[in-house]
Amino acid sequence: MWLYHGTYSQYYKTIKKQGLILPDANKDTVTQELDTLINNRAGRKLRGGCVYLSNDKDTMMGFDEYFRISTSWIDTRLLYVANNRELDEILCRRSKEDMAKHIDGYIKSYISYENYLNVRERYDRVYSPEFLYYAPIVIYRGRPYSLPKSNQFDIKVGK
Repeated sequence: MWLYHGTYSQYYKTIKKQGLILPDANKDTVTQELDTLINNRAGRKLRGGCVYLSNDKDTMMGFDEYFRISTSWIDTRLLYVANNRELDEILCRRSKEDMAKHIDGYIKSYISYENYLNVRERYDRVYSPEFLYYAPIVIYRGRPYSLPKSNQFDIKVGK
């Protein structure tokens, strides 16, 4: 499966220089606020400490650059999935009760990638998945990869 990590030009240069897409690097205030709201309600850290990814290339249009990453290049034991649609609803904040309902919906949708593969068709019909990878993603010559699994470099850097 292909996943995408979007970023802006200034951060893209930093990622290439460091050779890593780091968890929590260059996180905007909206993402920080969502992380806090969800983690406080969950009573544990679900969001944060991860690299946010999408399986929908069209969502990368809001970014200057993106990396395309194969799940075969990363340790999928560190990959989790949750409903991105709930994040949009949380940001609408119609009422405290409504926001709490959508935070609970996000928490309920949070599953391991392995479980996601077992229910993928049904999950994708109901939810809009976001992927959370709880480790840095190594970049080599501008391309994500993991060792020792892959020496594949079929990567696309988008604009």
